[in-house]
Amino acid sequence: MKYAKNYDAQDYSNFKENSAREVARLVGDEPSLIIGLEHYNITFCYNQPDVDLVTFDAHKDSFFPETNYPEFTDGSFLRWRKGKTYILGAGGWTSDKKIKGFSKRRINKVLKENLSDKIFLSLEIDVFNENVTTAHHCPDESFFRKLGFGKRLDYDPVSDLSKELIKNRNLAGINIAGYDPLLDKPGFKTAEMLKDYLDFVLLCETDIDLLLN
Repeated sequence: MKYAKNYDAQDYSNFKENSAREVARLVGDEPSLIIGLEHYNITFCYNQPDVDLVTFDAHKDSFFPETNYPEFTDGSFLRWRKGKTYILGAGGWTSDKKIKGFSKRRINKVLKENLSDKIFLSLEIDVFNENVTTAHHCPDESFFRKLGFGKRLDYDPVSDLSKELIKNRNLAGINIAGYDPLLDKPGFKTAEMLKDYLDFVLLCETDIDLLLN
């Protein structure tokens, strides 16, 4: 209780923003692979009007529009981006000019959008069904299904669509978010799955800069 009483939300917000700006500084303009737990860390990476962020995610990360919730959070970070954002795999969408979402049954419809020639691809691994991976903090349990999340995505639809998204486009960078290897169940090899994903999407052995955030 003492910790909660002294908790300064604004200080924590400033910490998150400074962390995100440092990640962007380290990445610069170079195509990079960014792996980390928190999605907000990619806010300022490749943050130009001509770069579209396309992210696979089980949840829509824009619960709090910046006009109503100005602190720097996982819920508002997408509002800081200058380009368009597309979130694939989350339900309950009310899209706007900056952010457009597609539920898990409609993810391929993003290919009909007027996507930029430059794509920043992000994969939050909680978008996968639990038979693919459990190495994240948002398990697909009955509680979440009651909230409308339902079952999530299998590996093949995500990898196939990822490859289509970057075909004939410039890949600004790739982000793997929400990955916690300590939560992998016995027999799961999420790291190998992610390497296979990258090799398949890039059509080559993975050989890009690695930045752990």
